[in-house]
Amino acid sequence: MLKPLPFTRVELRAIGRLYGAGARVLTGAAATEAALRDADLSSVSILHFATHGLIDEERPERSALILSAQLPQDDGVLQMREI
Repeated sequence: MLKPLPFTRVELRAIGRLYGAGARVLTGAAATEAALRDADLSSVSILHFATHGLIDEERPERSALILSAQLPQDDGVLQMREI
């Protein structure tokens, strides 16, 4: 439904190079809710998302970042209430 954003892979690779070996870059099919949920983020101070966002003005908690779907367990819609 949503078209890929141009240059996001270039953007993410550049940021990965900037932060060096400590950076973890997830692109395409690897950028899932499960990958984010399962990651140890206890020592992470910055998360950068290069993706579509959806705003729900009537129900802000349903606003979301769009990741890769991994059906049936994850729909790829990371809603604010899930964060």
